Amino acid sequence: MAITQDQVETTVADCCRIINELIKYASENSEKFTGASTSHEAEFIGNLQSEYSNIQGMVDSVESFRSSLASTVALGRSLLTPAILEMGKVLNVPETSAEGILGRLYLHMNDDGHRVLSRNFTFGTPTGATFNTGDGQILRLNTDENAYSMEAQTPETKRAICTNDVHSGAAKHEEVFELRGQDAERDGLKIIGSGSTGSLRALSARDSLRYISNASFSDYSGTTSVPTAISDWTVSTGSINDCEIETTNYYRDFEGDGTPAALKYTGSVKLTQAFTVRSATFDPGVPLYAQVAVYKPTSGTGGTVKFAVGGKEKSVGVNYLATNWNVLRLAGNSTTTAAQNGFDGGGNENNWFANYNESDMDISVEWSSASSGDYVLFDDIVMGSYTPWSGGWYAAVGGGNGATAGDMFLRDDEFSWSDTATDTAIIQKMLWRYFGAYLPSTTSTTAVTFPDPT
Repeated sequence: MAITQDQVETTVADCCRIINELIKYASENSEKFTGASTSHEAEFIGNLQSEYSNIQGMVDSVESFRSSLASTVALGRSLLTPAILEMGKVLNVPETSAEGILGRLYLHMNDDGHRVLSRNFTFGTPTGATFNTGDGQILRLNTDENAYSMEAQTPETKRAICTNDVHSGAAKHEEVFELRGQDAERDGLKIIGSGSTGSLRALSARDSLRYISNASFSDYSGTTSVPTAISDWTVSTGSINDCEIETTNYYRDFEGDGTPAALKYTGSVKLTQAFTVRSATFDPGVPLYAQVAVYKPTSGTGGTVKFAVGGKEKSVGVNYLATNWNVLRLAGNSTTTAAQNGFDGGGNENNWFANYNESDMDISVEWSSASSGDYVLFDDIVMGSYTPWSGGWYAAVGGGNGATAGDMFLRDDEFSWSDTATDTAIIQKMLWRYFGAYLPSTTSTTAVTFPDPT
């Protein structure tokens, strides 16, 4: 009789139950071995009497027991691996490693609409310290290309600290941050932190040169008031006569920029640049960060500004923008309200190649239904890869306020955020803990098709 996927899923769930029950005693139950002052370990040590003739031997014995318990908990990977390898055979996939098979299982489950129970992970928002000099942001991507939460992460408090600014080795607007998770528990018996560290470099328009030319509209033909062409950009809607170059009120420059400038629209115009101009290639496995800065001069300025990368467009009614510089980011759906549009937020599934890819890939900036006698400015197109760290993806981008440099991050600027998870989902939790993996998930118990053990 042929083995079925459901049968192997049951075996995986059985393995997860064995491990989970051990972990619950080790560190999670109200009656547990370690993890709090009321733990069995702490009570044992606390009840020892100083007069005992062999007190050190007793301390050593409980430490030896703890070591054995930690070693047994660590065997969870070994317990699960044969069942996962069996899953690979049932699915008839070419991968032979547990991680590779889990990746293939993710694809099968996505295609078939199968789900495990979610860890109910809450992703914290990186928040700058009140003492920060820089007014930029650290943004994170919480969903994969199929809109599933990326739950193979540690619930903990995380920090990002600027270690290199423009005065200490970093290029202008490309400051470097050290990423830090909480310290890991000494033997992994209880997960209190990832102990993970990483590096995150801020993105600037210089990163865009991997994909497009003239990302800050500093290169043009003609004069600032009457340009005859914007280098490497094509006027696809409207007229070049409604374009000017602004060299005083620009968002920010970048390392190697000549004379900083912004693009001024005085009417309804759309400029487009094909990605073939620089023979750009994109990594399907790495999400793309993309932004453009837009300036609204008066509260009465109307129309709609649009920023498109490939098949995804960010569209915002100008009346929703602040009377100043604003940032539109490739994320979320095209809507009209600022809150829904999320133009000042992070990213989502649209930042993945599979979702913005199209036959004739290009990038465009547009002002449609322009209000008469008004103008808007575009500047500082930033395109670059999100940085992977500790199961998630991050991008740091500094702010901008024209020709001054007071907005740049300085050394010791800091961000922090806290992630939480209820972690009642046994299968998803075990796959994260032992393989750094996650499967398509749902918080709805009635929608689960690969159920947790009971």
